[in-house]
Amino acid sequence: MSAIKRRGIVNVHVRSAMPLTKEQEQEISSAYAKLSGGKPVLRVTVDRELISGLRVEVDNKVINNSLDARLEMLREGLSKR
Repeated sequence: MSAIKRRGIVNVHVRSAMPLTKEQEQEISSAYAKLSGGKPVLRVTVDRELISGLRVEVDNKVINNSLDARLEMLREGLSKR
């Protein structure tokens, strides 16, 4: 087990279409602290390729709440008809 995991540190990479406010970063950090029971360390980057929303990566898990992902799901749903 790495020293980071032993200390309960959770690396969270947030990609956002727009710069986040400090309040938004705090909300994300608090949410992941509750979920993981650890101390989240946020790395926030602005991804101009996203239309809107967020893409969050924690360990090997991805939560994609971007408009791009939603549009792709809609395209896939429509192509099955």
